[in-house]
Amino acid sequence: MLTKNQVIELLRGCGFVVRYFAEPVKGKLTFYCSKIAEIRKSVLLPPGIGDSYWSMVKLPGLMKELGETSVNLFVSDPDNRQRSLPWLQKIPWASAKGYVNHKTTSQTFQEAYMRNGRYLFSNVQGCDYFLAFNGVLRFGADLDALEKSWGAEWFPKMFHSSQERRASREFQDRFGNYVIAYFVEHGMYKRWLSQLKPVEIVSVLKRIKEKGFEIVFMGAEWDRDGLPSMLAAGCGGVDLCGETTIDEMFGLIRGSRGTIGFPAGNTFMSTVLRKQTFLFWNRYFDKRFWEFSCPPESRGEWYHHMETGQSWTKPVHGWIDRLDRL
Repeated sequence: MLTKNQVIELLRGCGFVVRYFAEPVKGKLTFYCSKIAEIRKSVLLPPGIGDSYWSMVKLPGLMKELGETSVNLFVSDPDNRQRSLPWLQKIPWASAKGYVNHKTTSQTFQEAYMRNGRYLFSNVQGCDYFLAFNGVLRFGADLDALEKSWGAEWFPKMFHSSQERRASREFQDRFGNYVIAYFVEHGMYKRWLSQLKPVEIVSVLKRIKEKGFEIVFMGAEWDRDGLPSMLAAGCGGVDLCGETTIDEMFGLIRGSRGTIGFPAGNTFMSTVLRKQTFLFWNRYFDKRFWEFSCPPESRGEWYHHMETGQSWTKPVHGWIDRLDRL
């Protein structure tokens, strides 16, 4: 039906280079081809799952404006913790490549992270672009209102791996109905704990236990052997900090009834996966950051929050009762 030259033209039209041709037996045509190498733009993202998540919300719109169908992603890694590349590898429309030691003292990092200024920078650390919304968010910016032509994809498409599915089933078999907790004491959270005392946190977690839910603590390797283990002992929960891969962490969230704790990349993913989520915030940030950090659909529906200095009894108990009714 097709001649040799017609097949070659079809292959070229699909983006292949025809290296050579053979006819091993009469009537059988064999074409040896390779794909033309793609030259993609490179985008540097801030460290942490939450930090890079806000960039991913706006990145598809930026790509469309640039005429790009895919990009190479690199993650800023100033503290050598190598935090967020595994979750970015779950994104099918971009290629997560590696880490870059982008120092927190650099001018672009300070502006992107700490100031109400730019969020898109060019030619940073060998990457075409550096995209970070931390600075404007902490001053109350709404991602939906920024660069409206870009849109905002709050629920990015992610691979749902077989390991993740298996982990979800195994955690449900192991714990039954469970709620995830994330409370840590490093960085800015030390200040928050002066208002939300560990004894108060234990009281909240015990209340959840009384409703018939197991408490499972999640966290990274550097979260181990501190506040989580102490709180787990106080409420009779299970401490899995530092014991889950990224697929297992997502499986843990998917299999849960909800998440309670401090705002971080893992707890933000709870809202992305549409799990009942209750986060404690602090005046360290503009109050609007509480709202604008999570998907608009989740706010007041499956995402709830309160300030650490406020009386927690009524809002938290209301959230726990809602969990019990689901």
